[in-house]
Amino acid sequence: MGNELDHVYRLKSAAIYAISCLVRNFPTAQNVLIQNGGLNILLNEKIFVNNCENGYKLQLKIASLLTTLLQERYDAEINFNIQRSKLEELDPSFFSSLPSPHHQSAADSDSSSTDRESAAHSYEYNITLSKFLEARSKLDQYSELNLGYSLANLQWCNIAKTLFIKNNHKTNMETVTNILLTNLNLCDKFGRDKQLRNILVKIRDSFGEYEEGAELNLIQLYEVLVEGEGERRNVKEEERGKHRYDKDEL
Repeated sequence: MGNELDHVYRLKSAAIYAISCLVRNFPTAQNVLIQNGGLNILLNEKIFVNNCENGYKLQLKIASLLTTLLQERYDAEINFNIQRSKLEELDPSFFSSLPSPHHQSAADSDSSSTDRESAAHSYEYNITLSKFLEARSKLDQYSELNLGYSLANLQWCNIAKTLFIKNNHKTNMETVTNILLTNLNLCDKFGRDKQLRNILVKIRDSFGEYEEGAELNLIQLYEVLVEGEGERRNVKEEERGKHRYDKDEL
């Protein structure tokens, strides 16, 4: 019986890995997954009520995949803001006048040094513009599929919370805390969850016993959920907040 269960776990684990290979960094494929009920299958209640060791491992694999896909969307917004800032530095008027991407030198033909400087600027501008347009296109794709909304309708926040509560292994702590951290904005009720706060308070003195990645995640969760009363304070969110993306603006 045990060997049969292990075999089933390995098959399901391999299937999740295959799905991951197909959809990672590919928003079009993620949209196909959503439209064809893939999230409903991955977050099936029968999978997440299984409390055996292999069942929990499978739940972590699924949650880690979905968290990675959410992080891709956040990273796309960060990259868009970075490329936008670089473009604004080169051409502050770009977003108001939408100039041609080609800058031409006004120097006389005998001003060779000025020509070289202008050519270098034009090359840098075109490269920056290309990266900005690519970042905007990628963010558009992620925004259209709206993965966060689809997950929220499938009790995703409760699943993420339960994985943290059920975790009894220090080796999994970095994974489960990363899932919570990535979903703090989507799952704003985490900030009002007394159970999460109580667990963090209870294990506060033992944070140093975990591996570095898990310890840093736990400290951040403690600062946000216990000391900060649910207000998220991290570098990525600050970076994303510099420019709120609006397709109608461009």
